[in-house]
This record gives sequence, C-alpha cells and structure tokens, in this order.
Amino acid sequence: MRAWMALIAAVGGLTATAVQAESSRSWMQEPQIRAELTNLKIAGLYPSNIAWSEQIKADGTTDYEEANERRPGTWSIAGELFCFVYALPHQGGCFRIVKHSPNCYELYTASVGGQAPSPPPPASRMSWNGRMWRDGERATCEDKIIS
Repeated sequence: MRAWMALIAAVGGLTATAVQAESSRSWMQEPQIRAELTNLKIAGLYPSNIAWSEQIKADGTTDYEEANERRPGTWSIAGELFCFVYALPHQGGCFRIVKHSPNCYELYTASVGGQAPSPPPPASRMSWNGRMWRDGERATCEDKIIS
C-alpha cells in the first residue's frame, strides 16, 4: 500500500511540475527576441514537416528559403510581435513567439493589434504554426519545456 501511495505522490508531483511549466510560458518580448533571434540564421519546421531557414540580418533585412524558393524581405519587432514583409505574392506576417526550450522557439501567427491568449497555449496542443531554432546549434525541440 505504501508503494502505491508513493507512486501516486510521485505522479502527482510530475503532473504539478508539468502544469507549472505550462503556466510559466510567456510571449517573448522585443529585447529577448533581438538578443536571441536576430543577426543570425534560424532553421525551422512547419507542422506539415516542411523545412525552412531564414537569415535574420542586423540591418533589418531577411532572406527566407524553403525548398528551392528564396524570399528576400525585411523584419521588425514591436513588443511581442516579430514581423516579416516579403515581396508579393508572399507578403509576410507577424508572429508571437514562445521559447520552448534553450534552442527551440514556437511561432504563433498574430495580426497586428490582435489579441493573444495569455498565457500562450500549452505546447502539447501543437497549436503553433512553426518551430524554429538557431542554425548551427543543436535544436532542443524534443527537450522538456522550460519551467
């Protein structure tokens, strides 16, 4: 009986830790986005498993690549919105970002002035529009979420 009680307590503790980690998720803000995701190359995956990469240059320009397609453009940050503009027909968009683990970031499509849930949705829902990481470093998307 004690073994079962210990097991139940341990599982309860793990569940509480997971809930705490999920509730501590927050949208990245401009200083953190600039420090971690600009002036470098990022790589990513959409939920459909399509791979992409993007060079986020310090001068506010960007070079997006997906398969054999390249899209030069510009980027900007306003608060929690990381925005991209590309030449037509690929106009771009704005994203809110959650840091999932040390080198894994979840992207959520956002409209300028739109309302975002607070806190962000749980990672387990896979409601993100893409995941990305700093290219050239080990991606940590399979690691546990940051608490």
